[in-house]
This record gives sequence, structure tokens and C-alpha cells, in this order.
Amino acid sequence: MELLLSGGMENYLQVFEYYFSKFATNDLKPIVWAEFITVIVIGFCLRGYFWQKVEVDKVIKADDIIKRKVKIYCATHTGYEFIIGFIATFILINFTGANPHAFVINAGICPGSGFMIGMLFDRKIIMKLESSDDLNNDYLPKEENHDDDVQKQIASEINIEIEEELNEEGLNKINLNTIESCDAKLAYRIVNTINEVIDESEAHNKKIVEISDKIELLEKIIDILKETEKNDKKLEIKSLIYKCLNNEFATPEEDAIITNKYNSYMELVDSDSEIKSLFENRYLKLNVHEDRRKEDIPVENDRRRSKEIKYGEFDDEIPEG
Repeated sequence: MELLLSGGMENYLQVFEYYFSKFATNDLKPIVWAEFITVIVIGFCLRGYFWQKVEVDKVIKADDIIKRKVKIYCATHTGYEFIIGFIATFILINFTGANPHAFVINAGICPGSGFMIGMLFDRKIIMKLESSDDLNNDYLPKEENHDDDVQKQIASEINIEIEEELNEEGLNKINLNTIESCDAKLAYRIVNTINEVIDESEAHNKKIVEISDKIELLEKIIDILKETEKNDKKLEIKSLIYKCLNNEFATPEEDAIITNKYNSYMELVDSDSEIKSLFENRYLKLNVHEDRRKEDIPVENDRRRSKEIKYGEFDDEIPEG
């Protein structure tokens, strides 16, 4: 048993000495340095940019001080991860032999592994140490960085604000006690959702007011056009009727035009005693036939009226019945 243990220990020592000597004797070529440094720098720059963007979006309605703390927090931890990832990548490339022709290992596998090692080390160790420190940062975006007492205090304050908003708007009350069992992050999302709904409602109200103003303007324009149309039709009908009165008859074509225009006009205005009296008391008493004088058809008692009827002469008449 002791021989086995001593033999196993010697094997471990030999493996360690082999890799240590290999690590010490490896000479990284400039191309290897360029490959893994380029990849790892680009990777952590993208990591820091998108992480910062996501965290800033969570506090988009907060003041500039909070946003600045968010950016500093993300940039600091991205720096930690870059340093750890760089060291891990350097070690892995040395252990793999630092072959300048092994592009996949130098620019893919090793930098990728170093990237993951840096992220995990930061999240599982550095962030945990920060959250357990009494003098930690004011802004810690992860849920595990919030103390339970702080969560309850923030949730309680948010409950009061939500209840005041609901009472001011006159909405039905909801059971706010359930929010106290939530963490501060969930309560913050609830407040953000309510604010977004209120903002959307205000935007819709503005659009409704704008549309109402446009409809009101269109109604005024339509009323003006309707009034103009009524006046034009009235003058046209009166002119046609007085022309027929002076001729003492109406041709079938004139009768069709006047009757059609009169009916459409009365539907448009509902009532007009002047035009109604002129049409019913004067025009309907005329005969409807072709102009026999123009066709040289002899007609007895066909004499011109001695007095010509003036336009508007019958405007004051009251319709019968």
C-alpha cells in the first residue's frame, strides 16, 4: 500500500515537473501574442459594452448619479475579468505548447476558456466578496448583492408610492401586501411597468385630443361647404323657375332639371319656405310642353305677356297649406 502511494506521488510530481519545465522553456512568438490578445481584448470590450447597456436600461429613469455608478461598476468588473482571463489564457497557451501554427488553439479555444474563467471568477468570488463587505458599492445590479433588510425597506417604500398613485388616479385598489414578499428588483419592475402604462395613456390622450381638433376643424369646413352649396342651389333653382315663369311654360327637359334640383335642395336644407312657395304656388301651375313658337306650330291665344316677371317677385309669398 505504501509502495502504491509513494509511486502515485512520484507520478504526480513527474507530471508537475514536466509541465512546469515546458511552461518555463516555452517562447511565445509575436504571432501567438497577437492572436490571443486580439481575441481576448475584443471579447471583453463587447462583454463590457453589452453588460453596461443592459444594466443602464434597468435604471433608465434614474438620475445621472445612479447611471454613472452603474457604468463604473460594469467597467470595473470587466477590467477584473479581463486581467483574470488574460492570465488564464496565457497559462493555457503555454501548457499547450504555444505552437504558432495552432491558430484554432491560440485564437479560439484558449481565449474562449480564459474568457469563461475570468467571468466565473468575477461572478462567483469577487462579487461574493463585495456583497459580504459592509463598505461595498452603492450599486450592485445582481440580486444576490442585496441584503434582505434593504430589500424589505425598498419594497415597503415602493408600496407606499404605488398606493398613492392608485388613490390619486381613482383606480381600484390591489393587494399591495403581496409585493412586500418580493425582492427590490421585482418591485422596481412593477413601478416601471406602471409608469410605462401611465406614459402610454398620456401619449394616447394627446393623440385623441389632436384627432378631436382635426375632426372639429373638418366639421367647420364641411358646414361652410354645405352652406355654400345650399346658396348656390337656391340661386340656381330660382333662376330656372323665373325663366320658365317669363316663358309661361316649361319644357320637359327644364321640368326634369328643376324638379330634380328642387328635391335634392329640400333634402339638403330640410325646409325653405321661399323656394317651396315659388315652386308649389307658381312653377307647378305652368304647363309643360315644347316651345311651339320655335317649332312654328300654330297655337290659339299664343300671345306674349305684356309685363315681364322680375326675379324675386314672389319671394314673400307663403306656401298654401
